[in-house]
Amino acid sequence: MNLFIKNICLLVVTFFTVMIFSTVYAEENPKKIPLVPGEGDISLRDYCVVEPSEYDIPFHNVTIIIDKTSPLLAEQTEWIRDNIFLKELVEEYPPFTKFSVLFMDNKASQLQEFIFNKCRPKTGINNTDFFWDESTSKENSMFVSSIYNNFLKTYLSVGTNDLKSKDIASNTYIIETLMGLFETKKFRFSSKYYDKRTLIIVSDMMQHTDNISFYKECLKFLGSCTDYKKLIKRDKKMADYISMNKLLDTKNVEVKIFKLAFECETSDKHARSLINLWRDYFIDNGIQVSSNPQDWVTSQKFFDQNKNCS
Repeated sequence: MNLFIKNICLLVVTFFTVMIFSTVYAEENPKKIPLVPGEGDISLRDYCVVEPSEYDIPFHNVTIIIDKTSPLLAEQTEWIRDNIFLKELVEEYPPFTKFSVLFMDNKASQLQEFIFNKCRPKTGINNTDFFWDESTSKENSMFVSSIYNNFLKTYLSVGTNDLKSKDIASNTYIIETLMGLFETKKFRFSSKYYDKRTLIIVSDMMQHTDNISFYKECLKFLGSCTDYKKLIKRDKKMADYISMNKLLDTKNVEVKIFKLAFECETSDKHARSLINLWRDYFIDNGIQVSSNPQDWVTSQKFFDQNKNCS
């Protein structure tokens, strides 16, 4: 009889252990996309998780900065679409990753706003490396898939409709845009909210302002850019400007550059030295990047080098 009672007790304990574990496991990922706003775990406004702290999954931020300070030609807009605005890039990152797109154009860095700012929903099916992409028992898989498709359509439309511009800016505020992204609260680009952050910069990377101009430092394009350490050692004004405006909260930040090519910016020597300059800038600001540019830089093929660029 005692053995029987012990077995019963063991079964009861096992049952409640399984139930508790199942409850905890169910909370590992948001399990309900609402049919109406204000219900469920996901906001219908931006598809983001309402209470991220309640779930045991990593949350990622991908912020994309696109340089439109010079008009983008057809070859460039197509190259950007083929690398940035495509489903394959979206699904490299887990569900509920915040995707933000910021245009760097003729506006001052303080006036810049996200052109796109939404979280990537679950696909609803088992088609990625992330187990929480699948619908849960509390969701309709067709509805979940439709939410994902709406997100994807809106994101891809940025690459179709918003890249073209005829405006030419007198300055290219790359460093100032980075400063604003890291320190301005409205952008929420903070380790407080995200376990990992990826910064994608689509630009020729030619910073040009009164404080820092790479047009002066890269010897009329066809030469090589000044070494970063030599640059800040030689130019006290620039050194002070960079020192007083260090990027804040650079923990767990990954940088990827998609380097645009413009006519006359066609020298391999120039391109290598420019990337080295930026590598040292990022390292100086606490962001680790590889010494091998192929690990974090994708370059557009050069334009025709036969044009007279003297």
